[in-house]
Amino acid sequence: MGEWLERPEGRAARLRELAEAVRTGGADRALVDSFRADIDAAEPGEVAALVDALAAEGLPMAALKSLVAKLMNLFHDSLEAGAAGRAATTAFVRLLDAENGAILAVLETGKVHALALKDSGGPEARESALAGLSRLVDGLAGLEAHYLRKENVVFPLFERLFPHWRCVQVMWSVHDDARRELAALANLLASGKADDRELHASLGRLYFAVNANAFRERCVLHPVLERAAPPGLLDGKLGELTGFGRGLVPEEVWEASLERARTGAGTAAETAGAASPGHVPVTAAGLIPLDSGSLPAATLDLILKALPLDCTFVDADDRVRWFSNGTHRIFPRSPAIIGRAVRNCHPAESVDRVLAILESFRSGRKDSEDFWIRVKGRFVMIRYIAIRGPSGDYLGCLEASQDLTESRALEGEKRLAE
Repeated sequence: MGEWLERPEGRAARLRELAEAVRTGGADRALVDSFRADIDAAEPGEVAALVDALAAEGLPMAALKSLVAKLMNLFHDSLEAGAAGRAATTAFVRLLDAENGAILAVLETGKVHALALKDSGGPEARESALAGLSRLVDGLAGLEAHYLRKENVVFPLFERLFPHWRCVQVMWSVHDDARRELAALANLLASGKADDRELHASLGRLYFAVNANAFRERCVLHPVLERAAPPGLLDGKLGELTGFGRGLVPEEVWEASLERARTGAGTAAETAGAASPGHVPVTAAGLIPLDSGSLPAATLDLILKALPLDCTFVDADDRVRWFSNGTHRIFPRSPAIIGRAVRNCHPAESVDRVLAILESFRSGRKDSEDFWIRVKGRFVMIRYIAIRGPSGDYLGCLEASQDLTESRALEGEKRLAE
Protein backbone atom coordinates (compact mmCIF):
# COMPACT_ATOMS: atom_id res chain seq x y z
CA MET A 1 0.00 0.00 0.00
CA GLY A 2 2.84 2.39 0.82
CA GLU A 3 3.88 3.17 -2.74
CA TRP A 4 0.29 4.05 -3.64
CA LEU A 5 0.15 6.63 -0.89
CA GLU A 6 3.55 8.12 -1.63
CA ARG A 7 3.03 9.07 -5.27
CA PRO A 8 4.01 12.70 -6.00
CA GLU A 9 1.16 15.09 -5.33
CA GLY A 10 1.35 16.20 -8.95
CA ARG A 11 0.15 12.82 -10.11
CA ALA A 12 -2.99 12.97 -7.95
CA ALA A 13 -3.60 16.51 -9.19
CA ARG A 14 -3.32 15.41 -12.82
CA LEU A 15 -5.82 12.59 -12.29
CA ARG A 16 -8.20 15.05 -10.64
CA GLU A 17 -7.76 17.35 -13.64
CA LEU A 18 -8.64 14.46 -15.94
CA ALA A 19 -11.72 13.65 -13.85
CA GLU A 20 -12.87 17.26 -13.97
CA ALA A 21 -12.49 17.31 -17.75
CA VAL A 22 -14.58 14.14 -18.01
CA ARG A 23 -17.20 15.57 -15.65
CA THR A 24 -17.60 18.78 -17.68
CA GLY A 25 -17.68 16.96 -21.00
CA GLY A 26 -14.37 18.32 -22.24
CA ALA A 27 -12.42 15.05 -22.35
CA ASP A 28 -12.00 14.61 -26.10
CA ARG A 29 -9.52 12.16 -27.57
CA ALA A 30 -6.70 14.72 -27.71
CA LEU A 31 -7.11 15.62 -24.03
CA VAL A 32 -7.31 11.98 -22.95
CA ASP A 33 -4.16 11.21 -24.97
CA SER A 34 -2.37 14.02 -23.11
CA PHE A 35 -3.03 12.10 -19.87
CA ARG A 36 -2.17 8.73 -21.39
CA ALA A 37 1.01 8.19 -19.36
CA ASP A 38 -0.86 8.76 -16.08
CA ILE A 39 -3.80 6.61 -17.17
CA ASP A 40 -1.58 3.71 -18.19
CA ALA A 41 0.49 3.86 -15.00
CA ALA A 42 -2.45 4.28 -12.59
CA GLU A 43 -2.33 1.82 -9.68
CA PRO A 44 -5.46 0.42 -7.98
CA GLY A 45 -4.83 2.52 -4.88
CA GLU A 46 -4.56 5.69 -6.92
CA VAL A 47 -7.85 4.97 -8.68
CA ALA A 48 -9.53 4.29 -5.32
CA ALA A 49 -8.10 7.54 -3.96
CA LEU A 50 -9.39 9.45 -6.99
CA VAL A 51 -12.94 8.11 -6.49
CA ASP A 52 -12.65 8.91 -2.78
CA ALA A 53 -11.77 12.53 -3.59
CA LEU A 54 -14.70 12.83 -6.00
CA ALA A 55 -17.10 11.31 -3.44
CA ALA A 56 -15.87 13.77 -0.80
CA GLU A 57 -16.98 16.65 -3.03
CA GLY A 58 -20.61 15.74 -2.33
CA LEU A 59 -21.76 15.05 -5.88
CA PRO A 60 -25.24 13.45 -6.06
CA MET A 61 -24.82 9.69 -6.22
CA ALA A 62 -26.34 9.37 -9.69
CA ALA A 63 -23.88 11.93 -11.09
CA LEU A 64 -20.99 10.36 -9.18
CA LYS A 65 -21.78 6.88 -10.51
CA SER A 66 -21.93 8.19 -14.06
CA LEU A 67 -18.60 9.98 -13.69
CA VAL A 68 -16.92 6.95 -12.11
CA ALA A 69 -18.21 4.70 -14.90
CA LYS A 70 -16.59 6.97 -17.51
CA LEU A 71 -13.32 7.09 -15.58
CA MET A 72 -13.23 3.34 -15.08
CA ASN A 73 -13.65 2.96 -18.82
CA LEU A 74 -10.50 5.07 -19.31
CA PHE A 75 -8.55 3.06 -16.71
CA HIS A 76 -9.95 -0.29 -17.86
CA ASP A 77 -7.04 -1.59 -19.93
CA SER A 78 -4.30 -0.62 -17.47
CA LEU A 79 -6.20 -2.01 -14.46
CA GLU A 80 -7.08 -5.19 -16.36
CA ALA A 81 -3.46 -5.72 -17.32
CA GLY A 82 -2.39 -5.28 -13.72
CA ALA A 83 -5.01 -7.74 -12.48
CA ALA A 84 -4.00 -10.32 -15.09
CA GLY A 85 -0.45 -10.34 -13.74
CA ARG A 86 -1.43 -10.46 -10.08
CA ALA A 87 -2.63 -13.50 -8.12
CA ALA A 88 -4.63 -13.25 -4.91
CA THR A 89 -2.45 -13.80 -1.85
CA THR A 90 -5.21 -14.65 0.66
CA ALA A 91 -7.94 -17.27 0.88
CA PHE A 92 -10.27 -14.39 1.75
CA VAL A 93 -9.86 -12.75 -1.65
CA ARG A 94 -9.70 -16.08 -3.49
CA LEU A 95 -13.19 -16.89 -2.23
CA LEU A 96 -14.52 -13.52 -3.42
CA ASP A 97 -12.77 -13.81 -6.79
CA ALA A 98 -14.09 -17.34 -7.32
CA GLU A 99 -17.61 -16.19 -6.46
CA ASN A 100 -17.32 -13.30 -8.90
CA GLY A 101 -16.16 -15.69 -11.62
CA ALA A 102 -19.18 -17.91 -11.01
CA ILE A 103 -21.52 -14.89 -11.10
CA LEU A 104 -20.09 -13.75 -14.43
CA ALA A 105 -20.37 -17.29 -15.82
CA VAL A 106 -24.10 -17.32 -15.01
CA LEU A 107 -24.45 -13.87 -16.56
CA GLU A 108 -22.73 -15.13 -19.72
CA THR A 109 -25.42 -17.78 -20.21
CA GLY A 110 -28.01 -15.06 -20.73
CA LYS A 111 -26.33 -13.55 -23.79
CA VAL A 112 -27.47 -16.24 -26.21
CA HIS A 113 -31.07 -15.80 -25.08
CA ALA A 114 -30.85 -12.01 -25.37
CA LEU A 115 -29.54 -12.42 -28.92
CA ALA A 116 -32.32 -14.90 -29.71
CA LEU A 117 -34.89 -12.29 -28.65
CA LYS A 118 -33.25 -9.76 -30.94
CA ASP A 119 -33.26 -12.13 -33.92
CA SER A 120 -37.07 -12.55 -33.82
CA GLY A 121 -36.98 -16.21 -34.83
CA GLY A 122 -40.70 -16.78 -34.32
CA PRO A 123 -42.98 -17.59 -31.37
CA GLU A 124 -41.25 -20.83 -30.38
CA ALA A 125 -37.80 -19.27 -30.47
CA ARG A 126 -39.09 -16.35 -28.40
CA GLU A 127 -40.60 -18.65 -25.78
CA SER A 128 -37.33 -20.56 -25.57
CA ALA A 129 -35.41 -17.30 -25.14
CA LEU A 130 -37.79 -16.13 -22.40
CA ALA A 131 -37.41 -19.47 -20.61
CA GLY A 132 -33.64 -19.08 -20.82
CA LEU A 133 -33.82 -15.59 -19.31
CA SER A 134 -35.97 -16.93 -16.48
CA ARG A 135 -33.24 -19.48 -15.77
CA LEU A 136 -30.74 -16.63 -15.77
CA VAL A 137 -32.77 -14.80 -13.12
CA ASP A 138 -32.96 -17.97 -11.01
CA GLY A 139 -29.24 -18.57 -11.44
CA LEU A 140 -28.42 -15.08 -10.17
CA ALA A 141 -30.30 -15.60 -6.91
CA GLY A 142 -26.89 -16.28 -5.32
CA LEU A 143 -25.75 -12.75 -6.20
CA GLU A 144 -27.26 -11.48 -2.94
CA ALA A 145 -24.89 -13.56 -0.78
CA HIS A 146 -21.90 -11.97 -2.53
CA TYR A 147 -23.17 -8.45 -2.01
CA LEU A 148 -23.97 -9.14 1.65
CA ARG A 149 -20.42 -10.42 2.17
CA LYS A 150 -19.08 -7.19 0.75
CA GLU A 151 -21.41 -4.81 2.59
CA ASN A 152 -21.03 -6.49 5.99
CA VAL A 153 -17.42 -7.76 5.97
CA VAL A 154 -15.35 -6.39 3.10
CA PHE A 155 -16.46 -2.75 3.22
CA PRO A 156 -15.92 -2.34 7.00
CA LEU A 157 -12.44 -3.81 6.63
CA PHE A 158 -11.65 -1.56 3.67
CA GLU A 159 -12.79 1.52 5.62
CA ARG A 160 -10.61 0.53 8.54
CA LEU A 161 -7.48 -0.29 6.51
CA PHE A 162 -7.41 2.22 3.66
CA PRO A 163 -7.71 5.99 4.25
CA HIS A 164 -9.32 6.69 0.86
CA TRP A 165 -12.28 4.34 1.28
CA ARG A 166 -15.30 6.20 -0.15
CA CYS A 167 -15.27 4.20 -3.38
CA VAL A 168 -17.22 1.55 -1.46
CA GLN A 169 -20.15 3.97 -1.21
CA VAL A 170 -20.32 4.04 -4.99
CA MET A 171 -20.00 0.25 -5.16
CA TRP A 172 -22.83 -0.24 -2.65
CA SER A 173 -25.10 1.96 -4.75
CA VAL A 174 -24.26 -0.14 -7.82
CA HIS A 175 -25.13 -3.25 -5.75
CA ASP A 176 -28.58 -1.76 -5.27
CA ASP A 177 -28.81 -1.00 -8.99
CA ALA A 178 -28.11 -4.69 -9.72
CA ARG A 179 -30.66 -5.83 -7.14
CA ARG A 180 -33.27 -3.48 -8.55
CA GLU A 181 -32.67 -4.58 -12.14
CA LEU A 182 -32.69 -8.27 -11.26
CA ALA A 183 -36.07 -7.83 -9.53
CA ALA A 184 -37.37 -5.73 -12.44
CA LEU A 185 -36.31 -8.35 -14.98
CA ALA A 186 -37.96 -11.10 -12.92
CA ASN A 187 -41.18 -9.07 -12.79
CA LEU A 188 -41.11 -8.38 -16.52
CA LEU A 189 -40.67 -12.08 -17.30
CA ALA A 190 -43.37 -13.10 -14.81
CA SER A 191 -45.87 -10.62 -16.23
CA GLY A 192 -45.77 -12.20 -19.70
CA LYS A 193 -46.58 -8.77 -21.12
CA ALA A 194 -43.17 -7.17 -21.52
CA ASP A 195 -42.07 -6.34 -25.03
CA ASP A 196 -38.59 -7.22 -26.21
CA ARG A 197 -37.37 -3.63 -26.02
CA GLU A 198 -38.20 -3.47 -22.29
CA LEU A 199 -36.46 -6.77 -21.69
CA HIS A 200 -33.33 -5.71 -23.54
CA ALA A 201 -33.18 -2.41 -21.65
CA SER A 202 -33.52 -4.18 -18.29
CA LEU A 203 -30.92 -6.79 -19.27
CA GLY A 204 -28.51 -4.06 -20.34
CA ARG A 205 -28.75 -2.27 -17.02
CA LEU A 206 -28.36 -5.54 -15.11
CA TYR A 207 -25.32 -6.61 -17.12
CA PHE A 208 -23.66 -3.23 -16.65
CA ALA A 209 -24.18 -3.17 -12.86
CA VAL A 210 -22.99 -6.74 -12.25
CA ASN A 211 -20.00 -6.48 -14.58
CA ALA A 212 -18.99 -3.06 -13.22
CA ASN A 213 -19.00 -4.40 -9.66
CA ALA A 214 -17.01 -7.51 -10.58
CA PHE A 215 -14.36 -5.54 -12.48
CA ARG A 216 -13.93 -2.93 -9.75
CA GLU A 217 -13.61 -5.61 -7.08
CA ARG A 218 -11.01 -7.64 -8.93
CA CYS A 219 -8.98 -4.72 -10.25
CA VAL A 220 -9.25 -2.13 -7.44
CA LEU A 221 -10.92 -3.25 -4.22
CA HIS A 222 -9.22 -6.61 -3.72
CA PRO A 223 -5.61 -5.63 -4.54
CA VAL A 224 -5.85 -2.54 -2.32
CA LEU A 225 -7.32 -4.61 0.50
CA GLU A 226 -4.60 -7.27 0.29
CA ARG A 227 -1.80 -4.69 0.31
CA ALA A 228 -3.34 -2.70 3.16
CA ALA A 229 -4.10 -5.64 5.48
CA PRO A 230 -1.49 -6.90 7.94
CA PRO A 231 -0.53 -10.58 7.51
CA GLY A 232 -3.21 -13.00 8.67
CA LEU A 233 -5.98 -10.44 9.17
CA LEU A 234 -8.02 -11.20 6.05
CA ASP A 235 -7.87 -14.97 6.37
CA GLY A 236 -8.84 -14.55 10.00
CA LYS A 237 -12.12 -13.12 8.69
CA LEU A 238 -12.99 -16.07 6.47
CA GLY A 239 -15.57 -17.27 8.99
CA GLU A 240 -17.40 -13.97 8.64
CA LEU A 241 -17.44 -14.30 4.84
CA THR A 242 -18.85 -17.84 4.97
CA GLY A 243 -21.53 -16.76 7.43
CA PHE A 244 -23.72 -15.56 4.55
CA GLY A 245 -24.10 -18.96 2.91
CA ARG A 246 -22.45 -20.48 -0.12
CA GLY A 247 -24.22 -18.41 -2.78
CA LEU A 248 -22.43 -19.11 -6.06
CA VAL A 249 -19.00 -19.95 -4.62
CA PRO A 250 -17.66 -23.08 -6.41
CA GLU A 251 -17.89 -26.12 -4.15
CA GLU A 252 -14.17 -26.84 -3.92
CA VAL A 253 -13.42 -23.21 -2.97
CA TRP A 254 -16.28 -23.21 -0.48
CA GLU A 255 -15.13 -26.38 1.28
CA ALA A 256 -11.52 -25.17 1.41
CA SER A 257 -12.70 -21.83 2.85
CA LEU A 258 -14.83 -23.52 5.51
CA GLU A 259 -11.87 -25.67 6.55
CA ARG A 260 -9.54 -22.67 6.62
CA ALA A 261 -12.09 -20.73 8.69
CA ARG A 262 -12.30 -23.58 11.20
CA THR A 263 -8.56 -23.90 11.64
CA GLY A 264 -7.24 -20.42 10.77
CA ALA A 265 -6.15 -17.61 13.04
CA GLY A 266 -8.17 -14.50 13.88
CA THR A 267 -11.48 -14.27 15.67
CA ALA A 268 -14.51 -12.04 15.82
CA ALA A 269 -13.45 -11.22 19.38
CA GLU A 270 -10.34 -9.49 18.02
CA THR A 271 -12.51 -7.18 15.92
CA ALA A 272 -14.91 -6.45 18.74
CA GLY A 273 -12.16 -5.96 21.29
CA ALA A 274 -10.30 -3.47 19.13
CA ALA A 275 -13.36 -1.24 18.98
CA SER A 276 -14.67 -1.76 22.51
CA PRO A 277 -15.35 1.56 24.29
CA GLY A 278 -14.88 0.01 27.75
CA HIS A 279 -15.83 -2.84 30.01
CA VAL A 280 -19.09 -3.61 31.81
CA PRO A 281 -18.50 -3.75 35.57
CA VAL A 282 -18.68 -7.27 36.98
CA THR A 283 -19.39 -8.17 40.58
CA ALA A 284 -17.03 -10.24 42.70
CA ALA A 285 -19.25 -13.26 42.02
CA GLY A 286 -18.74 -12.83 38.28
CA LEU A 287 -22.20 -11.34 37.75
CA ILE A 288 -23.12 -8.23 35.76
CA PRO A 289 -25.22 -5.94 37.99
CA LEU A 290 -28.50 -4.91 36.36
CA ASP A 291 -31.34 -2.65 37.46
CA SER A 292 -33.39 -5.56 38.76
CA GLY A 293 -30.94 -8.32 39.52
CA SER A 294 -27.63 -9.61 38.22
CA LEU A 295 -26.64 -12.22 35.68
CA PRO A 296 -23.53 -14.03 34.46
CA ALA A 297 -22.30 -12.49 31.19
CA ALA A 298 -22.81 -15.78 29.34
CA THR A 299 -26.42 -16.01 30.52
CA LEU A 300 -27.13 -12.41 29.58
CA ASP A 301 -25.71 -13.07 26.11
CA LEU A 302 -27.98 -16.11 25.69
CA ILE A 303 -31.02 -14.11 26.85
CA LEU A 304 -30.31 -11.39 24.31
CA LYS A 305 -29.91 -14.01 21.57
CA ALA A 306 -33.21 -15.65 22.55
CA LEU A 307 -35.29 -12.46 22.38
CA PRO A 308 -37.57 -12.51 19.30
CA LEU A 309 -35.91 -9.31 18.09
CA ASP A 310 -33.14 -8.27 15.76
CA CYS A 311 -31.26 -5.54 17.68
CA THR A 312 -28.32 -3.24 17.01
CA PHE A 313 -26.92 -0.55 19.31
CA VAL A 314 -25.22 2.58 17.98
CA ASP A 315 -23.43 4.75 20.56
CA ALA A 316 -23.57 8.53 21.04
CA ASP A 317 -20.74 8.93 18.51
CA ASP A 318 -22.84 7.08 15.91
CA ARG A 319 -20.66 3.96 15.93
CA VAL A 320 -21.96 0.40 16.03
CA ARG A 321 -21.11 -1.20 19.39
CA TRP A 322 -23.28 -4.32 19.60
CA PHE A 323 -25.81 -6.42 17.75
CA SER A 324 -27.88 -9.41 18.78
CA ASN A 325 -26.61 -12.53 17.10
CA GLY A 326 -29.46 -14.96 17.66
CA THR A 327 -31.85 -17.00 15.57
CA HIS A 328 -34.28 -14.12 15.06
CA ARG A 329 -31.94 -12.00 12.94
CA ILE A 330 -33.74 -10.31 10.06
CA PHE A 331 -30.99 -8.12 8.64
CA PRO A 332 -27.49 -9.58 8.11
CA ARG A 333 -24.70 -8.44 10.40
CA SER A 334 -21.04 -9.35 10.78
CA PRO A 335 -18.59 -8.71 13.65
CA ALA A 336 -16.67 -6.56 11.17
CA ILE A 337 -19.21 -3.75 11.70
CA ILE A 338 -18.32 -3.33 15.40
CA GLY A 339 -16.81 0.13 15.73
CA ARG A 340 -17.96 1.11 12.23
CA ALA A 341 -19.50 4.54 11.68
CA VAL A 342 -23.22 4.03 11.16
CA ARG A 343 -23.18 6.36 8.16
CA ASN A 344 -21.15 3.70 6.36
CA CYS A 345 -23.63 0.94 7.22
CA HIS A 346 -26.31 2.27 4.86
CA PRO A 347 -26.48 2.98 1.13
CA ALA A 348 -25.67 6.59 0.28
CA GLU A 349 -29.23 7.15 -0.94
CA SER A 350 -30.76 6.48 2.51
CA VAL A 351 -28.04 7.44 4.99
CA ASP A 352 -29.23 11.05 5.36
CA ARG A 353 -32.58 9.85 6.73
CA VAL A 354 -30.83 7.63 9.30
CA LEU A 355 -28.55 10.45 10.42
CA ALA A 356 -31.53 12.80 10.71
CA ILE A 357 -33.24 10.36 13.09
CA LEU A 358 -30.10 10.08 15.22
CA GLU A 359 -29.77 13.85 15.34
CA SER A 360 -33.40 14.19 16.49
CA PHE A 361 -32.58 11.79 19.35
CA ARG A 362 -29.36 13.61 20.21
CA SER A 363 -31.14 16.98 20.36
CA GLY A 364 -33.97 15.56 22.48
CA ARG A 365 -36.67 16.34 19.91
CA LYS A 366 -37.65 12.68 19.63
CA ASP A 367 -37.29 9.51 21.66
CA SER A 368 -38.34 6.94 19.07
CA GLU A 369 -39.21 6.44 15.41
CA ASP A 370 -41.14 3.53 13.93
CA PHE A 371 -41.24 2.01 10.45
CA TRP A 372 -42.85 -1.08 8.97
CA ILE A 373 -41.77 -2.65 5.71
CA ARG A 374 -41.99 -5.84 3.65
CA VAL A 375 -38.84 -7.98 3.65
CA LYS A 376 -38.96 -11.04 1.40
CA GLY A 377 -42.71 -11.23 1.82
CA ARG A 378 -42.54 -10.82 5.61
CA PHE A 379 -44.06 -7.91 7.57
CA VAL A 380 -41.27 -6.33 9.65
CA MET A 381 -41.60 -3.63 12.30
CA ILE A 382 -38.49 -1.49 12.87
CA ARG A 383 -38.21 0.76 15.90
CA TYR A 384 -35.40 3.21 16.60
CA ILE A 385 -35.23 4.02 20.32
CA ALA A 386 -33.11 6.73 21.98
CA ILE A 387 -31.19 5.38 24.98
CA ARG A 388 -30.62 8.01 27.66
CA GLY A 389 -28.78 7.99 30.97
CA PRO A 390 -30.35 8.80 34.37
CA SER A 391 -29.80 12.53 33.82
CA GLY A 392 -31.19 12.41 30.28
CA ASP A 393 -27.85 12.44 28.48
CA TYR A 394 -27.96 10.69 25.10
CA LEU A 395 -26.04 7.41 25.12
CA GLY A 396 -27.03 6.06 21.73
CA CYS A 397 -29.75 4.43 19.68
CA LEU A 398 -31.19 0.92 19.82
CA GLU A 399 -32.59 -0.41 16.57
CA ALA A 400 -35.06 -3.22 17.30
CA SER A 401 -36.68 -5.09 14.41
CA GLN A 402 -39.31 -7.81 14.70
CA ASP A 403 -41.03 -10.10 12.22
CA LEU A 404 -44.74 -9.61 12.92
CA THR A 405 -46.08 -11.67 10.02
CA GLU A 406 -47.67 -14.38 12.17
CA SER A 407 -48.62 -11.99 14.97
CA ARG A 408 -50.74 -9.87 12.62
CA ALA A 409 -52.78 -12.92 11.69
CA LEU A 410 -53.69 -13.88 15.28
CA GLU A 411 -57.35 -13.92 16.26
CA GLY A 412 -59.23 -14.82 19.42
CA GLU A 413 -57.18 -15.98 22.41
CA LYS A 414 -54.79 -18.70 23.49
CA ARG A 415 -54.62 -18.84 27.28
CA LEU A 416 -51.96 -20.43 29.42
CA ALA A 417 -54.52 -22.90 30.76
CA GLU A 418 -55.03 -24.22 27.26
